[in-house]
Amino acid sequence: MEIIKSNKGCGKRFLLNDNGPKTAQRVFIFSTDAALNLLANAEEWYLDGNFSLALFSQLYVLRIRSNNLLTTAVFCLLQNKTQRTYEYLLRTVLQKCEERGL
Repeated sequence: MEIIKSNKGCGKRFLLNDNGPKTAQRVFIFSTDAALNLLANAEEWYLDGNFSLALFSQLYVLRIRSNNLLTTAVFCLLQNKTQRTYEYLLRTVLQKCEERGL
């Protein structure tokens, strides 16, 4: 599967993390730096998943409340729904925020 790693049209990275094609628990995490900033500064996170999407078991999103609206800050494609996958996802998002000083 080929994944587009950049969004050349607007010059902003969107693929935040891909744990690689040789892993049994493939995880793609998509977000922009602006969305990570909103996430890092939010008082509450809302997590939601939709199941059975073609090659993936789940589309998982992290949302925040901004100006009284729910805004999706992170989109994730997950190949399974195990606790280990969710822990990897959240650990990676927190690490990416930390790398950006958020």
